[in-house]
Amino acid sequence: MKTTFIALRAVCVGVTLGLSTFCAQAVSLNEGDSLPLLGTSVAAEPQLAGTVIVDENVPFSFGGITGHVQQRIVKSSKDGSLDFYWRVFNDVTSTAAIGSFALDGFDAAQYNVNSLLDNTGDGNPTYAFRGSLSEVLFLFTNGESILPGTSSRFFFVDTAATDYAKTALYSLTGTSSDNTSTSFTAYTPVLRTVTPTPVVTPTPTPVVTPTPVVTPAPVVTPIPVVTPAPVVTPSNCPISAFSGEIFHIPFVSVPDAFGGVVYYKVDLKLSATSPSLAFQLTSAVQDSQVPSGCIVSTFNSDSTMFVPSVSVSDAFGGVVYYKVDMKLIAGSSPMRFNVTRAVQNPK
Repeated sequence: MKTTFIALRAVCVGVTLGLSTFCAQAVSLNEGDSLPLLGTSVAAEPQLAGTVIVDENVPFSFGGITGHVQQRIVKSSKDGSLDFYWRVFNDVTSTAAIGSFALDGFDAAQYNVNSLLDNTGDGNPTYAFRGSLSEVLFLFTNGESILPGTSSRFFFVDTAATDYAKTALYSLTGTSSDNTSTSFTAYTPVLRTVTPTPVVTPTPTPVVTPTPVVTPAPVVTPIPVVTPAPVVTPSNCPISAFSGEIFHIPFVSVPDAFGGVVYYKVDLKLSATSPSLAFQLTSAVQDSQVPSGCIVSTFNSDSTMFVPSVSVSDAFGGVVYYKVDMKLIAGSSPMRFNVTRAVQNPK
C-alpha cells in the first residue's frame, strides 16, 4: 500500500523488571482500522508460543533494494490455532530503506496483529492498516524504516484458523512511494468446511388433488417505468485529496460575522502522527463561490471541521475514500487540527 490517509506512528515504551519486558498485547484489526503497534512478547501472550510448521526465506530485488523475507507459520501450543509471521531483511548493498509491507488475499474474518519484541531485529512496524477484508498493510515510519544492512523484528497476524494455503500475495515498498516490488506468494488461513450429515426424509403417501377450476387471470396494464435523468457532476468539481503529506480541501464553508458564510480553498500539511494525526494550516485562499453540485466541507462555530469525502491512494494502485472529522487545537498558531475520526466510505 503506497500511501494511506492513516499514516500513523506509535512507540512501544518497554519497562524492564528482572528479565521481563511489558508491552501492549496484540490488537484486533477490523476492516477500515488503522492502529498503532506497540509490540508484545510471548511472555505477555502465552498463546503465541508453539511449534514452527513452516519457515522459508524468499529473496527480493527492486529499485536498488535487495534482501529477503522470512515467512513462517506457528501452531499454538495452547489451542492449536495458526499464527502467521514475517520478518524483512534489507541487504547492506541496498541503496534505499524499506517503508511498508502489504498483504493481499489474506482471508480471515477476525484476527489480531502486533510485532514481537523478544526476538532479534532492528525495527518494528509502527502501524497496521486493514483496507478491506483481505488487505493488510504494515508501516515502518518515523525512524523505524528498515535501513540497508538491518532487519525488522517478526511481525504477525494471530488467527483462530487451523488450516492454511499459499494463495495470498505480499509486496514491499521503499520509503519512496513509487518504488514498489512485484508481488510474492504468501500464506493465508483456510477455514475448514464441515459437511453436515444428510437428513433422510421419509417418502410421503401421495395425496390425490382434484382438478382445479381455472380462473382466467385479469389483464394487468403495466405501470410505465420512469428512468431518472443521470446526475451530472461538473468537471470543475475537485474533491478533497490526501497525497504525500498535503491534505488539499478545495471548498470549505466558514461562518462570517454577519450570519452568512464565506468559502475558502485550504491546504493542510501533516505535522504529527502520534498520539493522533495533526495537520497545520499552510494556505487558505478565499473563493467567491462554489460551482453547483460540488462537495463542500464545513468549519463550524464549535471549531470542528467535517470533510465529507477525501481520496487516498491504496497499495494496489486504487483509491479509497474517507469521511473525516477534525478539531481545531485551541490557541494554535499557525492553526492546527487534530483528526478525531476517519471512516471509510464508498466515495
